[in-house]
Parts: sequence; structure tokens; C-alpha cells
Amino acid sequence: MTSFDETALKSFYNHISGANGVSVEQVCAKLDELFERSRSETDLDNFRMGNAPWKKLSDEICPVMRFLKANKMTDGVVSFPLNDQIPDCWYRPATSLDRIGIEVTIALGRERIELGRELVEKGIGRGFIGLQDDAPKASFEKSLSRQRVMYSTDHAISETKKAIISCLSKKNKQQYEGMILIVQAPLRSLPVERWEDMAQDLTIEAAPLPFKEIYLIGNSDTRLQTYKLK
Repeated sequence: MTSFDETALKSFYNHISGANGVSVEQVCAKLDELFERSRSETDLDNFRMGNAPWKKLSDEICPVMRFLKANKMTDGVVSFPLNDQIPDCWYRPATSLDRIGIEVTIALGRERIELGRELVEKGIGRGFIGLQDDAPKASFEKSLSRQRVMYSTDHAISETKKAIISCLSKKNKQQYEGMILIVQAPLRSLPVERWEDMAQDLTIEAAPLPFKEIYLIGNSDTRLQTYKLK
């Protein structure tokens, strides 16, 4: 197994950020090649917490590629500007000359970072605590200082739904008109069937947004989940 160095990640970023784009299949192959490389504990830790230089990969590229694979859209071309401007990705279907902007937002993103940090520092982590991004720092510290406990299905659904609605509200801007929005959430915290009713409820919240299409996706590469909200 080839070892990882930062040059490999920079080369990957350069490859996928060109204006002409790269085929989805080629990006998938390059991603596989990148993740097959052995990585240091520091690199693994930074990826789990979404730190540089892994942040763009964790927060934008992986969610988009997971979405495209889950929706069988792998015959197109993508380009990731990686410049913190709108959109996060440009996608062109194989059957069209027109590009579609794809924007990504992460529900319970702060919790994901804190749970990643706990895993890094303690070597063991929990899957869900259900704190919103605007929760006080003290609330996160209190939750993470306790022993791991089971969370209820209702609590997981309620807090995840609240976080997704917050993400939708923040993206309700006219500059996104005609684009696709991907909302990534920690859906692996419950069985697949438990999210279906919640996703149906969220179609009401998604309807007024200017995006052409809106999708909810899970955060697992081994259990591809996607729900169309609009």
C-alpha cells in the first residue's frame, strides 16, 4: 500500500478543480486511489474533524460524490472550484451541455466535529448527542463529559430534523436559484426506515426554497441514503 503525503491530496484537488471538469467515474477512481494510501494518525484525525487540508474533501467532495453515486448520476462531468464561492460543485450530465450548480450544507456539523475530536482524543466515540450548531460550548462539554448512553429514536429524529430545517433556512437565498442543494445529516444513527417519514415532512420546509432540487443524504459511504425533498 502506497503511503500518503500532502502532495497526493493537492494533486487530487488540482485535478478536480479545472474549469473543463472531470468525469464522475474518474473522480471516483481517484478518490479510491487516494483512500487506499496509508495515512498517518494525524491525517486520519484531521479528516475525521474536517480540518485542513482535508476539509474540502470531507465537507464538499465526499458528500457530492456520495449523492451522485446514490442517484446513479455517474455518467456526467464535475468540477469543484474549491474557492469558497457559490456553488461548491458544477455538474454536467452526459446528455446535456448545460452545467448545474450543486451546493452542500452539513446538518449537525458542529456535533460531527466534536464527536470526531472525542474519537481522536479518547480512542472511542459516540454516534450521536443531538446538540444544534448554536448550542453553548458548555452544553457540548457537559454532554461529552458524561458516559455514553443510548439515545431515543424520537430524540434523534427530532434533533436531526431541527438541524436540517435550520440548514434549509440559511440557504433560502435567491442566489441559489436553479441549483441543487445537498443536505448531509448523520442518518446512520438509526435504521433506514426510521428516516422516511421525517424526509416526507421536510418536503414542506423545502418547497419555498429557490433551488431546483433538494436532497437529504446520509454520511456513510457504505450505506448510501438519499431522499428527495424537492
